[in-house]
Amino acid sequence: MSRELPYSFTATLSVEECMAHLKKFAITEPPSNLAFFRLDADTQRFYLRPRAVPSRLVEVEGLLKRAGEHRADVSGKIFGNFLYLPLLFVALAAIAAAMLLTLNLWVILIGAGVGIALIMGWRRALDQAEADKNEVFRLLHKALTPIATSSSE
Repeated sequence: MSRELPYSFTATLSVEECMAHLKKFAITEPPSNLAFFRLDADTQRFYLRPRAVPSRLVEVEGLLKRAGEHRADVSGKIFGNFLYLPLLFVALAAIAAAMLLTLNLWVILIGAGVGIALIMGWRRALDQAEADKNEVFRLLHKALTPIATSSSE
């Protein structure tokens, strides 16, 4: 299951400067995955899987397009991949089968408790991935639109 967060903004950096700032995302422990693909002289596609967020299930797909000497249009999608949904269904089906086959009160109570705990854990992971997508967007926007310092003091 994957839900995406689309984004679009204008960076206050050139495409080359944006690429340099994005490379800083890869300097984490463990290292983040980052790849650039040059589409033409003015356009770069990038893929980022940041490791600095708790869920580690967030991926960024984006496009940097030159909009001026020190401007770039940035657009793309941030995905929250929830790989555990099929495993959740398998576990819940196994618990239900055990409950139906045994018809033992203890198995039913324990199975219901484990099933509820699995669903709550999956829901918590889903919420964390949603929060992580928003945090990654915030960090991406902040990195590519630094506040210009005023030299007239």
